[in-house]
Amino acid sequence: MTAATIEQLTASINAPEQQGRSDERPAMLANVLRTDTSAALRRVAAWGLRNFADKDVAADALVLAVTKDRDASVREMAAWALAHADDNPNVIEALSSALRRDTDSKVRASAAWALGNTGDKEEGAVEALTAALADTSRGVRMRAAWALGNVGPKTAPQPLVNLLSDSDVEVRKLAAWSLFRIEDPATVPALNAAMQREKDKDTQRAIIRAIAAMGEHSVEAIKALIDSKDPEVRATAIRALAGGGAAGPWPWPWPEPRPQPW
Repeated sequence: MTAATIEQLTASINAPEQQGRSDERPAMLANVLRTDTSAALRRVAAWGLRNFADKDVAADALVLAVTKDRDASVREMAAWALAHADDNPNVIEALSSALRRDTDSKVRASAAWALGNTGDKEEGAVEALTAALADTSRGVRMRAAWALGNVGPKTAPQPLVNLLSDSDVEVRKLAAWSLFRIEDPATVPALNAAMQREKDKDTQRAIIRAIAAMGEHSVEAIKALIDSKDPEVRATAIRALAGGGAAGPWPWPWPEPRPQPW
């Protein structure tokens, strides 16, 4: 595919709708995604359909692509674009299926990220993301942990709590962030135990903030941390207890850049 071809397609995608005319671009791009023989052009079409993902014609084409397209790069782009779909009953099912079954780890990671933006506590999304915590790919596991925190189920899945004991420090830190977002008081004992054994300072701070997020359920644990002989632990506990951002910026979640279609 030439640079000129890409430029023409992206210009069409980003062009404003002409006043008084129905916008035919979603249907045109959907047709390219469904029928074109070029994987590169199908990927461009999926990229452009993100702008129209709230329309059924776009969402339906992206759902078909993420589950059926033979090219992994097209499936990955379709999964990314579906993060912007609204109120389409097939989106969660398609992304969950991709997360569970796709053979390409990049597709699974993008599906997890998309579910984190569209799942909104739906049982199917939470189940698929929880299962993905055991994925063979570290990147997929981390993206699933992030997505669970973004979705915010009422109770924290036990496999997510178990990540507080992971051998990878970044995974432990991300688990703490996710539990901070979920605010399940039942996780306080596990967080407290993780704090007692944690050696990494950044992860300690993340765990303290997660404990403090549990409100009145965290009082006893926070009291002990405020009495700590470690000045950093003590300071973080006081700042976390104060709330309102006093503990400083949180490093998660990472931003998801818009991928380019080439």
